[in-house]
Amino acid sequence: MVDGRGDSHALEPDRRKLDALDGLRGLAVLLVMASHFERFIWSNPFTNPIKSLMIYGWVGVDLFFALSGFLITGILLTTRGDPRYYSAFYARRALRIFPIYYGTLAVVFAFALVFPSLSTRVPPIWQWPLYLTYLTNWIPAFTGAWPPNVIGHFWSLALEEQYYLIWPFIVAFVDRRWVFIVAISLASIALLTRIVLVYLHGPSEAIALSTITRCDALAIGSLGAIYYAERQREQTLGLGWIAGAALLLFGIVSIALPSDRYRDAFSQTAGLTLLAIGFAALVAHLAFTDHARTIGQNIFRRPFLRKIGRYSYGMYVYHVPILGIFEIFLFRRLPEALRESVPFTLSYVIVLAVATYLTAAISYEYFESRVLAYKRFFRSA
Repeated sequence: MVDGRGDSHALEPDRRKLDALDGLRGLAVLLVMASHFERFIWSNPFTNPIKSLMIYGWVGVDLFFALSGFLITGILLTTRGDPRYYSAFYARRALRIFPIYYGTLAVVFAFALVFPSLSTRVPPIWQWPLYLTYLTNWIPAFTGAWPPNVIGHFWSLALEEQYYLIWPFIVAFVDRRWVFIVAISLASIALLTRIVLVYLHGPSEAIALSTITRCDALAIGSLGAIYYAERQREQTLGLGWIAGAALLLFGIVSIALPSDRYRDAFSQTAGLTLLAIGFAALVAHLAFTDHARTIGQNIFRRPFLRKIGRYSYGMYVYHVPILGIFEIFLFRRLPEALRESVPFTLSYVIVLAVATYLTAAISYEYFESRVLAYKRFFRSA
């Protein structure tokens, strides 16, 4: 998609590629996968530190949000005023997002109908319309609970689509100088709403997943794009403080954030916003230093990370269904001795990761890329 999960990393109007952002996208999806695969690794003194680090991979979603806000806002800012501004944006986004999203929903819903025994691994039928209309992140607010299922991670895709249903209109109609203020306001509203709700009701899945309370990461990513659009011709300006802010905030957050963001007050108040600022600063730093030989560029331009970044949207969509298929039809049928073997469970997680990558690569090369070819009909003038 033209967001944090695997479409054009070119910022209009010159369509110059920011290659390091592909690598950053690759890191984000690896983090998310690690957080979901961690539970299969058998615990012992050797693996516990590894498992502890993997659990924190949930921050990859926030990295996706910041990156998505940056990339799409950059495109919107430089195409505003174009006669095909809306049609080009929404058509190209639909071509990127919808095919494998709805394809995956169709397969999961079909399996649920054919195999009723899988009911605990798929959402109940009454929730299916919410998945079809990108409203799944509101389910905890409606039900008070967030039971895991093989497409539960689609909540982040829903949140992004809701944000980008409205944001293009703001960018188009609000004076360019005030778009920055609107983005700050959105981020502030999200933070303040979380603080009030956590104070009144305590931390919850509803607060962690709802659009109003989680749009700050997207809005802060958008702020980075606005800053970049205004200052990209002065590519040395602000690099020191951008990198410094990222490192400082990462340090604070890494010490203070717990592994379970659904049950911790700090995570659901200042923690998520600090994390978003740190990630947005990192994205902006990589954009500004695109032609420099910095440590960040050397890391995120690595071919293997960029390759993963290319397939990251598919990897994100497919990795939990693949996890579920392997668990139902393989992992649970294995002897207990194997499931409690550290070498085997580490190997099992590697197999899950490889299966996810291969599925996403095949999907992209033989299906998604052919659909994406139609984007040529929806270019901005």
